[in-house]
Amino acid sequence: MICLEYNDNLKQKWIDFVEKNPKSCLYHDILWKDILEKSYSLKSRYIICLDDSKEIIGILPLFEIKNILGNKYLVSIPYFTSAGLCVSKTEAIDNLLEKSQEISKALKAQYVELRHLNNQSIKNLPSRLSFTTSLLKLDKDENNIWKDFITDSARRNIKKALRSKLTIETGDKYIDDFYKVYSYNMRDLGTPVMSHQFFINIVESFKERAKIVIIRRENEAIAGMLLIKHKLTLYDPFVSSLREYNDLRPNNLLYWEAIKFGVSNNLSYFDLGRSTIGTGLFNFKSQWGASHIGLSYQYLFNKSSHAPVCDAINNKYQLAIKIWKKLPICFTNFLGPKLIPFLPEL
Repeated sequence: MICLEYNDNLKQKWIDFVEKNPKSCLYHDILWKDILEKSYSLKSRYIICLDDSKEIIGILPLFEIKNILGNKYLVSIPYFTSAGLCVSKTEAIDNLLEKSQEISKALKAQYVELRHLNNQSIKNLPSRLSFTTSLLKLDKDENNIWKDFITDSARRNIKKALRSKLTIETGDKYIDDFYKVYSYNMRDLGTPVMSHQFFINIVESFKERAKIVIIRRENEAIAGMLLIKHKLTLYDPFVSSLREYNDLRPNNLLYWEAIKFGVSNNLSYFDLGRSTIGTGLFNFKSQWGASHIGLSYQYLFNKSSHAPVCDAINNKYQLAIKIWKKLPICFTNFLGPKLIPFLPEL
């Protein structure tokens, strides 16, 4: 058995392993390697464990992140819900951990962060447990989901959106509309925005697996969602709306459209993404009948001896967030993408 860093000669083996392994998720897809490298010049340190017959039995996608103080981190993977170790044989786990720790020490990194689902966490590793993801099991009939899963409140809000004559459009050509909504929403939340090119790279890489949904009021885009299919699961890694239209409930219409899309494409699950336990976003996702699955962000410490504290409730950037919310959109759209590569907590 051997652990080595990824090279392009192993690309197809990585793709096949992710496709066949039932524990793999969207963010194990090798496409993210090129997307994040191209979008933010991040350096990937993907690790592969091979058995004696040179077949992959485990993978770990890692990216080097350097914060504004120059401290280095290894994260699997930044900006998304979960990735972490994915193995077909348990004996690969220790080898992958040992190799990642070796890379961490060579880089003099603060720590390695492994973003796991709770049921895939590694025993005895220090963990941060403030996040959850929400997973809805899709019925073959959307009417059953309407009647038996989503709450009365969600149904009322969808009907309100439809009465407000909000319209739905889908397609890659709406990427600019999506980005406009997304960038305003991120500014209003006090969060640096991802780059426009980042979304172009996602859509171009995932091709027919990616879908942009836009909600309009007359001619104005007021909400948008990026959906990506991975095997039998539909993910929504990015969703935003303009807060001045919240009373029209465009977000409810977006999620209902995503559910219908998943059903019509014979998918089994809809992953509504990460939220902090006990927040308004967590409560919003609860109304769709989804199960909340705990996330365990686990750490291999090197130069640091403690996990970061950064979520919707405990956030060391509170002052920066308050200032960011007041900045003009042209400034946040310019500066945000430049800051993103230096924020390992995202």
